[in-house]
Amino acid sequence: TLFVITSDHGRTVSEDYIINESIFHIPLLFYSPKHIEPEVRSDLVAQMDVAPTALSMLGLEYDNRTTGIDLNSSSRRMIPFGHDGHIAARDHHWLYIYDTRNDIPYLYNLDLEGEERLKNIVEEHPERAEDMHTYTSAMIQAGWDIHNAHAVWQNTME
Repeated sequence: TLFVITSDHGRTVSEDYIINESIFHIPLLFYSPKHIEPEVRSDLVAQMDVAPTALSMLGLEYDNRTTGIDLNSSSRRMIPFGHDGHIAARDHHWLYIYDTRNDIPYLYNLDLEGEERLKNIVEEHPERAEDMHTYTSAMIQAGWDIHNAHAVWQNTME
């Protein structure tokens, strides 16, 4: 038996950025004391990674038709997310937010302290912002393609 404990959103801790990033921090626990050694990891993880990781832990073979990864054999370089007209990406050092309604990019260095951490430095690091924007856009497109492929497959089965 494998217990998976998680949530769909976190708790508002701070509202420092145009997106309240803290609501995207969620708990994730895989619990099977006879089969999984306890460990604490600081990997970047998205909800889409839960199913592939759980299936891998259970030793089940599966065709991964998602944008999720098996966290036992892969790692993410960044996490894409979005909220209320914004797309975003976060890694261990940077937070990128794109306001789709107003065509405004934001980039924050999470390694900085105080007010410096809250300063939009997209003009100083355009290559980093572009990389994060491209990754997030690609993930959105991949999700759309997977969704539509499933719909096309469903229609051919009827």
